[in-house]
Amino acid sequence: INNNGPLNPKAVHVMSTMFLCREAGSGTAERNHITMDNEKKKITWLHPVSKTDTEAKGCSRSWSCICEPAEPYLGCPYHVMREHLAILEDRFGKVKGLDDESPLFPDADGQFVTPDAMLELIELLAALTGEYLKDAKGRSRFGRHTWRASGAVFLTSLGLEVIKIQMLARWASSLITHYARLAPLKNLGE
Repeated sequence: INNNGPLNPKAVHVMSTMFLCREAGSGTAERNHITMDNEKKKITWLHPVSKTDTEAKGCSRSWSCICEPAEPYLGCPYHVMREHLAILEDRFGKVKGLDDESPLFPDADGQFVTPDAMLELIELLAALTGEYLKDAKGRSRFGRHTWRASGAVFLTSLGLEVIKIQMLARWASSLITHYARLAPLKNLGE
C-alpha cells in the first residue's frame, strides 16, 4: 500500500506489534527466521540481533494460536504468519530450507524493505485509521519504535504481565514503563 513497502502490510503489522519489533528488524527479517509448528499451532521467530545482544547470539520468541472464537485469525500471530507464508510461496516459490535468506516481508519484487519504507507504512496505517500524525507541537507521533510501543500498550491492556512483555521485547531496561505508560492500570479493578 506504499511505494517500496511490504507486500502484505497486515502480516507486517500484526507480527511486528505482537513481537515488539522495530521497523528495521521487520525489514531485515528472513524467511528462515520463522519456524512453524502446525501440530501445536505455534510460531517461533528468531531475532538474530538486537541492541542488547552485543555478541549477536540472537534469541527466539514464540506465540501459540490466540484465536478468539468470535474473530478467528484476526490478530493471531500463528494464523497470520501461516497465511503470509502461503502468499509468499504462491508468489515467490517454496522456502528453500534453513538457507533461505529471502525477505520475510518483501516488497512486490521480492526485495528487502528499507527502514524508511517501513516507517512510511507505519505512518500510512496510522493515517488510514484516523490517527493524527503530528502532536500539538508539530512533532511526529509515529516513529521507528511504534510497533514496540503499541505492542507494549496492547499487551499490557490485555493484562499480560509487564515482566513478560519486557522479556518478549528483549528489553534489558525498564523502558517498557515508558512505552506502556498507564496501560497496565486500565485493568486494575478486574
